[in-house]
Amino acid sequence: MKTLLSGSYDLYINNSCNLSCKNCSVLDYGGNVTIPNLKLDDVKEIISNLESNNLIVDELKIVGGEPTIHKDFKIIVDYLSTKRDCYNTLTLVTNGLRFTDDVVNVCKVFDIIRVSEYNELGDIKHHIKNSVAYKKLIKHSKVLFYPTSTFQIYGEKGGTERFGNSQEDSLYTKELNYERCWQHEDCLALTKEGIYRCVITMNERIEVVEWNSAEDVNKDEPLNRCETCYWFPKEETWSSLNIKKDIKNYKRAISILDKTKLI
Repeated sequence: MKTLLSGSYDLYINNSCNLSCKNCSVLDYGGNVTIPNLKLDDVKEIISNLESNNLIVDELKIVGGEPTIHKDFKIIVDYLSTKRDCYNTLTLVTNGLRFTDDVVNVCKVFDIIRVSEYNELGDIKHHIKNSVAYKKLIKHSKVLFYPTSTFQIYGEKGGTERFGNSQEDSLYTKELNYERCWQHEDCLALTKEGIYRCVITMNERIEVVEWNSAEDVNKDEPLNRCETCYWFPKEETWSSLNIKKDIKNYKRAISILDKTKLI
């Protein structure tokens, strides 16, 4: 019988993106890129670790970068679709700027597609929902939209305001930081060396849970890094490190979507 690892597990397949978000959690973490480009063999190794340890994850999220621009996106997704016994839910996290016919066809295997909206660039949700691509996507997947207006800066204290709302407690302790953080349930990360309980420890390559003790990822206790990973963290309004490129890529995406606009 397989052991279920609860929570949502990120599989970072590439470190390239068609947007240049400042303070991206993996492409601009302290000014650094922290994730590699995975090949199919790398993905197979990670899945093999799940299988050999008789594990199944509740949700497997394919993330980047922007996963849909990975040159082997189709090959990787096709492979993962044959490993349904390793996860309950297969999710894609995307900015929605590359819903070409080929990408849409690949996306049929996802249970959930999470689209991050950067409304400073434009209303991508409107263009997607009025496209033939969207009509095809919702035949097989639940498509969810997540407006993104701020980015969190980990390790810096954020005070008592978050998204314009007052917080009840501005104290920072290891226990409070852990209790208030959403990452230990939504941002666990699968890597070749093991499983990280949050993106911060993955970025810094510390406190990895090795595959032979993978069940420890579900321990309900703070990490040592929680001591100085202040939650609630500082936040900044979304901005781009290369706004000209981002606008160009956004307009290209809109032109693709609008060519198949629903009548």
